[in-house]
Amino acid sequence: KNNCVMPEDVKNFYLMTNGFHMTWSVKLDASDDQPEKPHFDSRSVIFELDSCNGSGKVCLVYKSGKPALAEDTEIWFLDRALYWHFLTDTFTAYYRLLITHLGLPQWQYAFTSYGISPQAKQWFSMYKPITYNTNLLTEETDSFVNKLDPSKVFKSKNKIVI
Repeated sequence: KNNCVMPEDVKNFYLMTNGFHMTWSVKLDASDDQPEKPHFDSRSVIFELDSCNGSGKVCLVYKSGKPALAEDTEIWFLDRALYWHFLTDTFTAYYRLLITHLGLPQWQYAFTSYGISPQAKQWFSMYKPITYNTNLLTEETDSFVNKLDPSKVFKSKNKIVI
């Protein structure tokens, strides 16, 4: 239909499954807030892999002018400001990134110069605190030294023996 040869990993993905649908449902502050979710299925356009619920688009981009060779593909992220950001060379690598980032809302922005939004930072700190912590990169190493003096905290009181 589009004169394109689908990359082998994308073809294998669709041969094994009828798509991928991840849903998050979390209750915070007495409100049900369902963040954006990755969505791959048969309705997806061949070039658009994920609409990111309006925060951008993950696209399968053919490097050459003629979209015919499956080997000439890359995965790019188009943000809301219409700037392109390279994600990976293959769909398999993109799928691994998706799983690694738990499909959290706006995880693709971690690969942009803007970084992730404050709201996305909340999701990352709640569900991926060890693997993604931007504060660790900017703090000095002194801030992690334990400055607790046990002799002051655990003072023993002299008991009077009767």
